[in-house]
Amino acid sequence: MAGDWSSDVCSSDLVLSLKVQIENDQIVSISNVNGSGAEYDKLNDRYISRAADGTKKIAGTIAQILEKQQTDSIDAVSGATCSSRSEE
Repeated sequence: MAGDWSSDVCSSDLVLSLKVQIENDQIVSISNVNGSGAEYDKLNDRYISRAADGTKKIAGTIAQILEKQQTDSIDAVSGATCSSRSEE
């Protein structure tokens, strides 16, 4: 069973989307992670990619979710883009 999931981030004008593939009650892949919406800035693509895929030193959220088969207890910063807006 494959599923496509989309989540609103901050507002309906800032959306983070991804595709999750599930087989035999196991998450087997997470792909197509991207941002969009009227308020989305393409400069965020680099940060989304690093968070999803990780770096040489830190595992990305995708690898952590696949390993643990859940989103609990993974290393991530939730809502940082929304809460760090200096102009507000």
